[in-house]
Amino acid sequence: MGKVTIMDVAKSAGVSKSTVSQYLNGRYSFMSKATQKKIQAAIEELNYIPNEIARSLTFKKSNTVGVIVSNIASQFTIDLVRAIERKFAQENIQLLLCNTDNNPEREQQYLSSLSARQVDGVILFPNSENRSYYQALNESDFPLVFVDRTIPDLEVLSVTLDNECATRLATQHLIDNGHQAIALVTYPYSKSGVSNRKGRVIGYLETLKENGIDESQVNVFEIEEYQSESAFKQILMEPSITGLVLTSDVLLEAFLIYAKKEGTRIPEELSIVSIDDATFAIFHNPMITTIKQPASQIGELSAELLLDLMNGTDKEMLLKESPYQFQPEICLRESVYRLREQ
Repeated sequence: MGKVTIMDVAKSAGVSKSTVSQYLNGRYSFMSKATQKKIQAAIEELNYIPNEIARSLTFKKSNTVGVIVSNIASQFTIDLVRAIERKFAQENIQLLLCNTDNNPEREQQYLSSLSARQVDGVILFPNSENRSYYQALNESDFPLVFVDRTIPDLEVLSVTLDNECATRLATQHLIDNGHQAIALVTYPYSKSGVSNRKGRVIGYLETLKENGIDESQVNVFEIEEYQSESAFKQILMEPSITGLVLTSDVLLEAFLIYAKKEGTRIPEELSIVSIDDATFAIFHNPMITTIKQPASQIGELSAELLLDLMNGTDKEMLLKESPYQFQPEICLRESVYRLREQ
């Protein structure tokens, strides 16, 4: 098949060329959900939109950059974006912020919208479902930086935390305090294509194995966002579970609210360690032991790398150091109870 055109997409979706154009530019006011789905299905089948985005994004300079985040509610994200914005402000470059709530379709729509605004580069939390989009941008030499996550076998600069190390620290701290039955709560990782979630599960599983803890003690709760109560209820109803690793500050906040409602005593009834050192972890009574990731440093380096690409620095040279990875740090506080020796 030759070069795919907007008319090919329109024919495949059974709509007009102008309707496809409106969809690509994020104008959905007079478009039904069914029509949007048909257009998106045609785009994916024909692999059309990535090439259009790449052409549009590389057209001219605008002194604006796009930042597409996965969850704006996270303290980690807030601190990271603040560092990115501060760095670009020094260069008189404006930032356009988009929040996807980990929805790959919404990310596609934002990429279309950013293309219409002719941004000079994009920093984003990637999702493997949009790999073809990133591939097209990459092949067009459009400045692109991944943050917090990676996509395997895709030559894009990435700035991340050592996520396996993060849950290793959390899990080992619980084990060192006598805990064997340790649960881990994570947002979907097995089918989501979100690399940091997978890394955190791997770190937890490997630490249990290295400490000779039987597989029967493995408890991974994979929950949908904003649907955490059923998992928390199951954890609190299982008396054998004495330790809990929460893989984000958003999950920590949700769990603390639920535990308070249920009257669960921390750490006497359940010891907890959370990834992300949210401010409220210090003000909670007891103070929560956390695994800190340097959000500001991650954000600042992401911005610096994007600026390098925008200014013509050789990407191959920068790729030699990628992924750029930061190490986590454990912040010991009061939320882990030391079990008596058996």
